[in-house]
Amino acid sequence: IVSKSPRRIRRKSSRLGGAQIMELGLWSSRALLLVVAGMYSTNYASVKYLETICVRPPCDHDPAEIAFCRFLVSAMVCLPILWANRKQLPLIKAGLECGLSVSINYICQAEALEFIPAGKCCFIGTLTV
Repeated sequence: IVSKSPRRIRRKSSRLGGAQIMELGLWSSRALLLVVAGMYSTNYASVKYLETICVRPPCDHDPAEIAFCRFLVSAMVCLPILWANRKQLPLIKAGLECGLSVSINYICQAEALEFIPAGKCCFIGTLTV
C-alpha cells in the first residue's frame, strides 16, 4: 500500500489474515521496484554463467539440473512463509499455480540459453512481460 508520506514505512494496526499490513512511502516503493527490476535483469546472465560452471571435468550440465537446484534453494527459503500461512489453503493453491508457471518459463529460458546469446534470449523473454 503506497501512502503519500515518502519518509518512512508505517505499520497499520489492522490485521489481514494474521499478517500485518505495511504502508510504503512513494520513494520507498519506487526503490523497491528498482531493486526488483535489477534482480530480474541479471537472471539471464546468471543462468548463462551457471551453465558454464565446471567443478570436476567433464561437465555437461542439463538446464533441468540447474533449474532444480535453483528452485530447491528458493523453496527452502519460502518454507517458513508457507508454514505461517498453512491454514489459508486458497492462497497456497494460488501460489503453487503461479510457481508452476514460473518454473516452466524458467526451464524453457534455460533451454534457449544453450542455443542463443543471453542478450537475444533476454530481449525475446522480456517481450512476454
